[in-house]
Amino acid sequence: MAAVVETQLFLLNSVPHREHTRYTVIRPADRFDKAAEDVKNLKQTPSDDELLELYALYKQATVGDVNTPRPGSLLDFKGKAKWDAWNGKKGISQDEAKDLYIAKVELLISTYGTK
Repeated sequence: MAAVVETQLFLLNSVPHREHTRYTVIRPADRFDKAAEDVKNLKQTPSDDELLELYALYKQATVGDVNTPRPGSLLDFKGKAKWDAWNGKKGISQDEAKDLYIAKVELLISTYGTK
C-alpha cells in the first residue's frame, strides 16, 4: 500500500517547533481511479498498441478474466483486437492488473505529458 508523507511543523506549548509526520494513506482503488482519470488528459493520443494494453489492463482490473465470447463478425477487427488483448491478461489478479495499469499510465504520462 502506498503512502504519501507530509511533514508539518506545530508549536507545542513552550517547546520550540517540533516536526511531526502525518501519513496520508492512499488506497489502491483510489490510485487506480486517479490513473483512469489522468490518462484522459494526455497531451498526445497513445499508439494503438498502448491503448489496447490500457484497455486490457482496465478490463482485467475491473472485471477479471474475460467473461464474454470472442466477437464472431469477420469485420469486427477492433472488437477482436480488444477481446484478444483482454484475454491475454487471463489469470492476472484484479489487484495486480490495477498495479500494472497504474504503472502503464505513469509511463504514458512521462512519455506524453498531460494537458
